[in-house]
Amino acid sequence: MEKWRYYIGYSLVAITGVLILCTVFEGDNALVNGLVMGKVCWAQRIVPFFCLAVLLGVLFKGGSCFFLSFADLALLAFVGITYLFYDKSLNPEPEKLFFEGQLLLLWFALRIALSTYPGLKNFFILLFLFIGGVEVVTGLLQLYGMQSSNHHLFRLTGSFYNPGPYSGFLSMLLPLSLFMALKTKKIADRRGRFLYKFLHYSAWLVVALIFIVLPSGMSRAAWIAATISSGWVYWIQEIGLQKSKCWITEHKKSAIALSVAFFVLFITFSAGIYLLKKDSANGRLLLWKITSMAITEQPFTGTGVGGFPATYGKQQAAYFASGNYSQTEALVAGAPEYAFNEFLQIGVERGILVLLIFFSFLGISIYKGVKNRKYGTVGGIFALCVFSLASYPLQLPDFPIVLVFLSAISVTGREYGKSASSFFILIPTFIFSAVIYNAQQDTGKQYREWSRLQQLYNSKAYEVALPYYEALYPSLKHKPEFLFEMGQCQSKTGQYDGAVVTLKRASLLSADPMIHYMIAKNEQQRGNYEEAEQILIHAINILPERIYPYYLLVYLYNEPGFYQEDKLKASANAVLTKEPKVLSSAIQEMREETRKIISNVL
Repeated sequence: MEKWRYYIGYSLVAITGVLILCTVFEGDNALVNGLVMGKVCWAQRIVPFFCLAVLLGVLFKGGSCFFLSFADLALLAFVGITYLFYDKSLNPEPEKLFFEGQLLLLWFALRIALSTYPGLKNFFILLFLFIGGVEVVTGLLQLYGMQSSNHHLFRLTGSFYNPGPYSGFLSMLLPLSLFMALKTKKIADRRGRFLYKFLHYSAWLVVALIFIVLPSGMSRAAWIAATISSGWVYWIQEIGLQKSKCWITEHKKSAIALSVAFFVLFITFSAGIYLLKKDSANGRLLLWKITSMAITEQPFTGTGVGGFPATYGKQQAAYFASGNYSQTEALVAGAPEYAFNEFLQIGVERGILVLLIFFSFLGISIYKGVKNRKYGTVGGIFALCVFSLASYPLQLPDFPIVLVFLSAISVTGREYGKSASSFFILIPTFIFSAVIYNAQQDTGKQYREWSRLQQLYNSKAYEVALPYYEALYPSLKHKPEFLFEMGQCQSKTGQYDGAVVTLKRASLLSADPMIHYMIAKNEQQRGNYEEAEQILIHAINILPERIYPYYLLVYLYNEPGFYQEDKLKASANAVLTKEPKVLSSAIQEMREETRKIISNVL
């Protein structure tokens, strides 16, 4: 009877754990941004069931003890301080805030589950191997045209929206698969069991397929992450520190020569990666430069979660307004939603203290993982850290969930010290997870309704769509894309005052200069010409090489009540002479209209 109780509890936790990790395969095309929001909604539903399953699993086991670790305290502090300094009046990212709350509860439930049922560690590692296999097969099918991708511009996306996150996800699973291949070989050689041989060859197959698919993703950050993490796993598993020291001592000249060769290879590899996408690399360098400057504005409290886009836009506008920039920087400048460096983004939004706490959490996870010989999960954390230096994985739901699992497996081992009954943790964990789910249960409905409204918006049925946008406004006023569409509906139906209010809120949530362009056009319609001029100048400072704001200034300075010949000439000259990144029909039309205005008034 005792064995059956154990197996039932183990199965409940394992099944719900599978459902959580299968978040990567979720998506709902009926929702706006369905590949992300579909996964968020799925995880929000499953986490309470996982907490309940762990609670039942502990009951079936007859109870267990929970040992608090520094990783638990670090993660608790990370989320707690984030909540403390969140901008509640603006409320820019309520869904992300709730999601992070669920992740914290998932962490504690998972820690207890792994302590109660240690065999779950290997089970989840095998599950990662299976997920990696499914993802690489999906990628191969997309490459050969046998399955459609999730983006019309890219053939390869896996279960993601574009190749970047997909490649990063594979780079995170590569060291896990490599570790499994190396570890099962040693076990199979000793014991000769069929199961271990099967796992050994399966793991090598996944490793080989990842190496085949990964180059096609064209993600330099993923290539570097995969190389460093898999190299570390191979070294620690097959060679180790002691053998390395002995070899260096015995072969000093060879060690020096090898070090020089590695250095030259590193420089060559770095230069090649830079030249592969030179403009993209220059854009990232500018992005990190402006983001670093933004951190100094609020170094301790940060802007709050969701504050990065608008803060970045203001900082970049100030930087270009100063005039101390190069033409290359002006050409590659953008209006990003993310910092493309998770650590810098944490610094901007949450402050340096929270960034240090996050580093502590990662450091403890890596240290404990090495100590517990969980080299595969540590390799996965390494890969995620490296990939995070040049991408935005933690802004997507898949990566934080996997990080929670990798870190929990790494941290949980033989624990000593003061303990408490797991029920004191699990009962409030389950209750809070259910409360968070209840608070977010209408999210899917709201995004589904917004998706339907976009059909009216795209067909230019603004008057019909506007009342529905206004009904959804209280629920979706934190989404700048929603606010932009609603503002456009108001503007197109002559409600300029309402459009300005709506679009100004959107400008507090986004760096997109198009929002400022639309505010200026509405202010011009209201007769607030000086206000419109200042808004357009600010938008030009965000992205100096855009032609459209100069075109809007041409029309503004041509207004009878605001006619200014010198400024009109200067704006027209910018429209006619600035070199666009891509010469489109829209730019040709703007230039033709500008010539007509100039010929009529000058």
